[in-house]
Amino acid sequence: MKPMYAAAPEFATSKTAVWWDMGDCPVPDGYDARRVVPSIEGALKKLDYSGPVSITAYGDLKHTPEHVLRRLSSTGVDLQHTVKELRCSHMYSDLLKWREHNPPPATMMLISDQVQSVFCYGLCRLQQLEHGYNLVQAYAHDPCLLSPLYSTAEWLWESLLSDSEPPTQFILQKCSQTAKSAMLHCRSCGFVGQCLANFTKHLSGEEHAQEETRVTQSTCPSVGPGYEKAKVMRMRINWKNCEAAPEFATSKTLVLWDMGDCPVPDGYDARCVRPSIEGALKKLGYSGPVSITAFGDLKQTPEHVLRRLSSTGIALHHIVEGLCRLQQREHGYNLVLASTHASTHASTQASVIVTSAEWFWETLLTDSETPRQFLLQKCSETGESAVLQCSSCMLDCQNLEMFTKHLSGEKHAKSDFNMIMSTRRRYEHKQSEEENFQRSKRLRKAFRTGFHFGNYFRITNSGSRRRTRFQK
Repeated sequence: MKPMYAAAPEFATSKTAVWWDMGDCPVPDGYDARRVVPSIEGALKKLDYSGPVSITAYGDLKHTPEHVLRRLSSTGVDLQHTVKELRCSHMYSDLLKWREHNPPPATMMLISDQVQSVFCYGLCRLQQLEHGYNLVQAYAHDPCLLSPLYSTAEWLWESLLSDSEPPTQFILQKCSQTAKSAMLHCRSCGFVGQCLANFTKHLSGEEHAQEETRVTQSTCPSVGPGYEKAKVMRMRINWKNCEAAPEFATSKTLVLWDMGDCPVPDGYDARCVRPSIEGALKKLGYSGPVSITAFGDLKQTPEHVLRRLSSTGIALHHIVEGLCRLQQREHGYNLVLASTHASTHASTQASVIVTSAEWFWETLLTDSETPRQFLLQKCSETGESAVLQCSSCMLDCQNLEMFTKHLSGEKHAKSDFNMIMSTRRRYEHKQSEEENFQRSKRLRKAFRTGFHFGNYFRITNSGSRRRTRFQK
């Protein structure tokens, strides 16, 4: 669980929209469904969110008890019937429509276990492209993996419902304030109404069953997280770099260069790297000062390459082995990207990071034909060598001979080894957490549904044993 942050002033009184996946986060057995809305609003109010709250619930409502639907509807929860295969798609498309009609500042709340696996990609890009929307989450199971998605508050679903204990008088008052039932919508057939009896009758009808079968067997929906990812992939195939926006034209540019993925090519004059990068940026209208820091295993880099890079003012950072979240939290930063053929436009996986320009590393170096006279002038302008840093030993210096001597020393080799082993232990611990998380999910499900032994016996969570013949 992440720390909770109080509502920022611009979000304290703004709208909050809640999209609730009832499949992943159902109303617990024996829980009064009229308490759901007060519990969600109470959790938000504890963090100083006092604006109006709208809640839309998605799920297979044919299998939801009628008294639960009635009580949710009486407290103003809009109910959307949808098949399991399209539930996330409908939630995401409704989120996009809501953003079109509700300008920032506003808060979005997702209640689902699918946020990291399904919604993460689309929401990450939306957070970078459209600023002014705040995100909070609730889920049934705490995800064990760190997400690139930025949210200001997160709850476990059961604790959210139990932490707020609204009195019966408040629940009845909430129902009376709603006046009329919320909207009831069947996404399979397009049925919309406010009468629960008519809605349940529709869901049990033959026409609905036929239409739902057809929808389930149809192709992938045209709007949804998966569709957004495919659309971005098509855009990247025909990518065209954008000109520098006026606010970035003369501002500073920081270049972080991974020499492991994008090394200096064999036979290439390393003094051309800086002019090539600056030339590519100037073609797009970036004329501000440029600082470059190169990261890599500098023990494996030829000394003449290090010397020539350092002579042009490139800081060198030795390292043996968060960018998206920075863009989401701190707006006003522009990002451009250069990478190898294996990891950009031809990639089979689209990045969650939004960029305004992208280059292939090889073409960036060759497009700018830098004359030798300019290179010598650039080296003389730099004056002294740039900073040389070893992250394993926390050493900074500006003398290349002392730096290469340090990298070949026994003390540095020991620090490098400790760094590698520490990284390996963290990775193994992360893998173990993932395996334990999957195992615990199966155990929690077994405690709810009972433990099955072969085809004949089932031990329930109450401890009783029943003899049952299961269908194969």
